[in-house]
Amino acid sequence: MENDDLLVDTSPRDTSEQLQYPYPKKKITSISIHDHWSDGTGGQSKILEGGVDHDRVKIKLQSSHMFRGYEFTVIITGATIVSWRVNNQEQLFVSKQAIFDGKKAIRGGVPFVFPQFGSWAIGPQHGFARITQWALEKPPERLPSGDVEAIFSLQDSDFTRGIWNHAFRLSYRLILREKELHFNVGVYNPGAEAFSFTILLHTYFKAPDVRRCQITGLTGSTFIDKTQEGAVFRESRDVATISEYTDRIYCNTAGEHVICNVVSGRKMRMQKYNLPDTVVWNPWAEKAKGMSDFGDDEFPNMICVEAGHVASPVLLPPGTVFEASQILQVI
Repeated sequence: MENDDLLVDTSPRDTSEQLQYPYPKKKITSISIHDHWSDGTGGQSKILEGGVDHDRVKIKLQSSHMFRGYEFTVIITGATIVSWRVNNQEQLFVSKQAIFDGKKAIRGGVPFVFPQFGSWAIGPQHGFARITQWALEKPPERLPSGDVEAIFSLQDSDFTRGIWNHAFRLSYRLILREKELHFNVGVYNPGAEAFSFTILLHTYFKAPDVRRCQITGLTGSTFIDKTQEGAVFRESRDVATISEYTDRIYCNTAGEHVICNVVSGRKMRMQKYNLPDTVVWNPWAEKAKGMSDFGDDEFPNMICVEAGHVASPVLLPPGTVFEASQILQVI
């Protein structure tokens, strides 16, 4: 697999001369891009579309085949991916009771957790990034490779400084390929003081039956079991499965996981860079009943496998950037 689009530098670096965003801010009300090119399979053409409709950005890579198409949709509030379709089949779980009012985080998709994972004494659960309005720095655009990218950004404001008094800039580059979705994250510190943070891509996958899901890449890792008051254990299974309420932080996991029996029984490959930890979560029946934005009977049809840097915080010196990446691939 080509990795040209990945951010693989795993250490903060000096950005004192590169603190401006690479693209000027634009106010976008609508955009539609159509392009046609050969896909090397007998001359069939593809159609690329990127659209912005109020607070949603939809990005498509469409084949002329009736059942072959690729797209994802981002809610600009929170930069939350709420849909990713491969061959016109949805890959992500979003609760039917999810709230889209911009005040509460969306229950499902891929929420962006920053600068705090978990409960936060000074601010909202899982931080403010997932409930804050982001900017569309670069509208959807086809790359020379034929892939489609869009770039979102978030920087400190009166609202964020009222909670967490630090200057910061987030860059979120999303790239759509056939059967793949690439996530490239940059956290910049333009201020005069260091700050620490935790970060996570809180991915909800659809599953026909969570009890049949299997996760590789966790063997031998220690994990913090939040269902047992933070007790620490070591994963001994070759593949991890779920049969009850699960809330675990696996520490220093492998760079690749394969999640079996998601969506319609397919496999999902997750590759991650500079996101050393993996969170596995499912609320199960009793917890689901206590969640107003989650249906009582929805827990069997989702599994959260989340790449992050959460077991210990990142310390980011002034004038440096933290970079991380994730690739999701249907296999």
